[in-house]
Amino acid sequence: MMVFAINILLFLLVLGVWLWMDNRKKSKQKNVVVDAEGSCKSSYRFFFWLFLRFLIYVLVTVLLFTIMLSFYEDDYPEDSLSWLMIFAILGWFISIPIVLVYICSLVQSVWYRNYVNNIFLGLHCFNILQVLCIVGFAVVPQKECTPETMEASYNANQQNIERLIKVTRSWLPDSTGFSVAYSKHGKLTDWGVSSKQQVNFKGDEIESKKEQERELQKIGLSIERLDSVRLALQKMGYRGLSVSRGGTISDYTEIVYGVTGNKEFDYRIYDKPLTDSLAYELNRHYSLVVYNRYVVFSCVESSDYDYPFPGKYDYLQKHARAKRVQ
Repeated sequence: MMVFAINILLFLLVLGVWLWMDNRKKSKQKNVVVDAEGSCKSSYRFFFWLFLRFLIYVLVTVLLFTIMLSFYEDDYPEDSLSWLMIFAILGWFISIPIVLVYICSLVQSVWYRNYVNNIFLGLHCFNILQVLCIVGFAVVPQKECTPETMEASYNANQQNIERLIKVTRSWLPDSTGFSVAYSKHGKLTDWGVSSKQQVNFKGDEIESKKEQERELQKIGLSIERLDSVRLALQKMGYRGLSVSRGGTISDYTEIVYGVTGNKEFDYRIYDKPLTDSLAYELNRHYSLVVYNRYVVFSCVESSDYDYPFPGKYDYLQKHARAKRVQ
C-alpha cells in the first residue's frame, strides 16, 4: 500500500508539473490560431498515454518490489518466482503489451527530453535500482552447509548448544516436545508441539499477548522464554530448535544449522551415547553423518528425506584417516 500511495503522489506531481508548464507555454504564445477540436483530441491522447505509462510503471514497480522481498526473505525464492514465470507465459497476451509499453515509455523518456519525460526517466531509474538490488540479493552467497563447516561451528558453540538444550528441556514437562523455526531475519516461520495438553499457539496470528502467554504456559514456556531461545539461536547463527521425546533410539534435540535452497541441515544431539551398531546404521543413511556418539549431522530435503548429504563420504574418509593417525 505504501508503494502504491507513493506512486500515486508521483503521478500527481508529474501531472501538476505538466499542467503548469503547459499553461506557462500557452501564456507566452500569441497570435496563434488553434483548432479547438484537434487540441481536445490531442489532449485526450496525451492524457491516455500518460495514464497508461504510469499504470505500467506502477505494475512493474510492484512486481520488482515483490521479487526483492522474495530474494530477501525466502530461502528458496526460485519456488515463488517459478509461479511468476508460469503466469507470464500463460498470460502472454497481458505480459507482452506490458513489456512493450514499458520499453516505449523508457525510450521516450531518454529520447524526447522534456519535463514530463525527465520525471518518468527518474522513475525508470528507480526501477533500475530495484533490479540492481535484486541482483545483489541473488548473488549474495548462502551459508555453506558441509560436514566440515558444521563440525567447526559445533565445536565453536558446543557449550552454548548444551546450555540451550539443558535449559529448554528443564522448562518442558515430561513427555512433551516442541519445535520452533525462524527465518534468516528472525521471524517465526514454524511451530509445533507434542504434548497431552492442547496448545493453540500460532505466534503473531493470536491477537493478544495474554492469550499467547496462557497457551505457552501449558507446556512450561512463555513469550520471554521463547524469545530467549530465538536470541540464543541467532547468536550462534542457527535457525531453529526441536526437542523430541519418546524416540525409538533415544531422546534427542535437533538444532537447525542452516537452510540452503530447499535443503535443511541439522544437528541431531542425542541424550544417550550411540552404540557402535546404531552409529553404523545411521551412517548408512544417505542424509546422515555420524560425528560422534552424541552428535549426528542431518540433511533434509523438502521432497525427499534421503537426499544425499553433500560431501559426506569425503568427510568420513578424512575422519577415518585422522583417527588412524591418532
